Amino acid sequence: MARAEICKLRSESEVAVAHLAEAERAFVGGQRPVDAAKARCWRGYLLTRAGDAEQGLPLATAGWAMLQHADDLGAVCRAGHDLGNVLRELGRYAESLPVFDRAIEAGDRLRAQGNTTEAIWGAVASRSGRAMSCSRLGRLDEAVAQQREAVELAVRDGNRVGEAVVRCHLATHLLERGDPGRGDLEAAEAMAQQARKVAEDGGLSARAEKARSVLDR
Repeated sequence: MARAEICKLRSESEVAVAHLAEAERAFVGGQRPVDAAKARCWRGYLLTRAGDAEQGLPLATAGWAMLQHADDLGAVCRAGHDLGNVLRELGRYAESLPVFDRAIEAGDRLRAQGNTTEAIWGAVASRSGRAMSCSRLGRLDEAVAQQREAVELAVRDGNRVGEAVVRCHLATHLLERGDPGRGDLEAAEAMAQQARKVAEDGGLSARAEKARSVLDR
């Protein structure tokens, strides 16, 4: 699972998917169904992003069906993030919102308990994912507000990877809104510069390139 995470951050999706398939088999063999469902849901997300929604959506949906009411709040955070992103990738923006909401709720509960590590996928990543769905629905004020919350939480928790990602998304929403009266373009430029620096400092070349593309726009 850890190697899959690293490969995803390095944009090596095929290798990440292979690691997740191996992890799922190991969890099933070890009679750990919750962990198996987490690996299944995440693999479905990566496959969908790679263009294989026919295989990815059923995997993510099956994982979420098992995990959405689980006692494992960390699993709820991760699976909700993954399925929410799958639905958004497929243009099913409104359907993704309640999934993200459940993951955010779980993440906020974990943060209240002092568990900021497992909370990341709900409190930060799912907030960011929900904001992206809102932007696709034309709800840009809501998207900007939620993405700002995600940035604040990532910074507060010292989550540099998450910070690079959500700063880039916030810059994109500000650019999309483009309200001169609110200084959106200047704020978008500053946010993209910060995202690029954090990404470069952390060796996240793909994320740094996305930040540069926002600056180019």
